[in-house]
Amino acid sequence: MTERLLFGCGHLVGGASQTQADLLVARCLDAGVRWFDTAPVYGLGTAEAALASALRRDGRKALVSVKVGLPRPRQGILRSYLRAAKRLISGRRPQDDHFPSPPHQSDPCLPRGRFDLHVIARSFEETRRLLGSAVVINALFLHEAYADNLTADAVEALRDRKARGEARDLGLANGCAYSEALQALAPPDFLIQSAVPSSLFGHSGGHLTERHVFHTVIKSFRWRCSVDVPFRSAVASSRERFADLLGDEADVVLSYLLLAHAAPKSRFIYATTDVLHLDAFLRAMINVARENAAATIVDCFKSAYDAPLYGRTLTRKGS
Repeated sequence: MTERLLFGCGHLVGGASQTQADLLVARCLDAGVRWFDTAPVYGLGTAEAALASALRRDGRKALVSVKVGLPRPRQGILRSYLRAAKRLISGRRPQDDHFPSPPHQSDPCLPRGRFDLHVIARSFEETRRLLGSAVVINALFLHEAYADNLTADAVEALRDRKARGEARDLGLANGCAYSEALQALAPPDFLIQSAVPSSLFGHSGGHLTERHVFHTVIKSFRWRCSVDVPFRSAVASSRERFADLLGDEADVVLSYLLLAHAAPKSRFIYATTDVLHLDAFLRAMINVARENAAATIVDCFKSAYDAPLYGRTLTRKGS
């Protein structure tokens, strides 16, 4: 399973947090996660440089997905130190206990990337400079591209980069939940990176291919738990039955196992800023693989999900 994971660098920050970034990257490489996903806007605008620095220190080879479309924030390093100081003074860590449903393409609040050719060129060249020549760019995405701003020129600009050997694959990366409309919009050879639709957990995604990369896994999973009582009950039952294998990150591990079963050809992004959470997640994923237990865990979850509850049988519902 770890070979299907990407580490998401959305909150990977350099400057004040570079030591933490180094540890996160090293732990991923130790566990066999070799693919990292970043963008100019990530980590206060410092994620690309932080990732490159961590990979240089580690020395092992890795693949990186990069993006063009959203601008790189300014003064990222300075902001990283200010944020660290604020956290130190307040003694609080950022928490997110609210899990709204991932947005869809029609959401007017979604950002829209800018894909003027000179913007794409300047952004990509800066990304290459920050990553350095030793980093292999595995995929180049148009970041937040939708029907209202995706142009043929932008697609051809990416194809030109691939033809020059500057990226192995191309794609569209979006914050919205996956939909067939998004797939219809994308060129047939492009990867599609999007949030997981919560309805995919517990269902078959047989129509999905290796073109798909899903993010926001745990957010979608927890939203599904909040609205689907039988689903939440099955999660609790599975968590209790397989506590030794799933470990301290039981819900997170279970969410990825269910998704891997539903979409066996897709890849998934995992992101965290906490080294302990990362260690627990990767350790559980490795243990599940070593014990060849993934299918058993999924089958038991499905049995619990389809079981009679409150005196009547509840069927699975999409969300």
